[in-house]
Amino acid sequence: MYYSYPVYYSPLDFLKKLGPVRGLSKRLFPDIVPAKEAHGIKSTAHKGIFVTGIHRSGTSWIGKILSQANNVIYWREPFNPSTVKIMRQPYYYLSSSMEDLFYKEFTNELFTGKFAGALFDYTSPQQWVSRTHQRHLIKDPTAAFLIEWLTSNYNLDVVIVIRHPAGFVSSILKLKWDFDFNLILNQKQLMSNFLNPFKKTIEKHNYKGMDAAKGAVLWGIVYFVLEKMIKKYDFYWIKYEDICADPQAEFKQLFKAVNLNWENKIGRVIQKSASSKVTFSDNITSKLKRDTTKMGTIWRDRLSVREIEIIDKLVKQFKTNLYEHYAK
Repeated sequence: MYYSYPVYYSPLDFLKKLGPVRGLSKRLFPDIVPAKEAHGIKSTAHKGIFVTGIHRSGTSWIGKILSQANNVIYWREPFNPSTVKIMRQPYYYLSSSMEDLFYKEFTNELFTGKFAGALFDYTSPQQWVSRTHQRHLIKDPTAAFLIEWLTSNYNLDVVIVIRHPAGFVSSILKLKWDFDFNLILNQKQLMSNFLNPFKKTIEKHNYKGMDAAKGAVLWGIVYFVLEKMIKKYDFYWIKYEDICADPQAEFKQLFKAVNLNWENKIGRVIQKSASSKVTFSDNITSKLKRDTTKMGTIWRDRLSVREIEIIDKLVKQFKTNLYEHYAK
């Protein structure tokens, strides 16, 4: 089985998060998200929540705010190879018809609470010993291409976060994050189901190092696939820039969309997180305070006119309606 903690984390990491206390509490009072195929449940009472999109699109902030709701267990990036070393790769694709014992067993263990106290367990300490947990919240942009498989096997509400491609590119350039397009090109079913029309473009930009052009192609790859999923399954999607412009109103709408109860304390957490002077941080796990009045358009100050033109030209080649929303 896949829930042996030492496989994933050092004892120091485990103790830092008081893993034994959290782990014991959830073994005594486990929380289960019913599987569709096992139960056929349509009720939202135990429905999990999956927040995804491209990395650096605000999913950490959104996941953190959603996790403030009562009765939610928060898993932060359990499918990310940087968090769980045995995961295959970021943006690994599984269709609804594909069988995969590894991912099935791992996800089953996740939804039975057996990773409680692990490094990706971001549940607030106030909720550790609650006996009324009913919903799991997964935040993981690296699992964006697992979305079809996850929702076909588990009862999940989906939230897809969209960020302007120039905003995404400006962020990864500042961090100097690269991406190996072989991770996309070597997935035969992903390419045949979605991306073969763009194979030459992807291969052309499959070089070491990140620039505006390569970042634009990466944005196009991710959101071309996700747009197909949105159209097919009617997944809920939101623009990062809209949340930045009016966090209180947009989060209230989001809570309603995923059937979470809104409380005044959540409004206070949002106010605190959105009133900082910070416009960038490379610490994406804990420092989630931002000056949201600037975050939606900060890329205009970070990128050159030429870079913005390159991004626009390449993203348009993917012909996504999601990008057209920014032109309205």
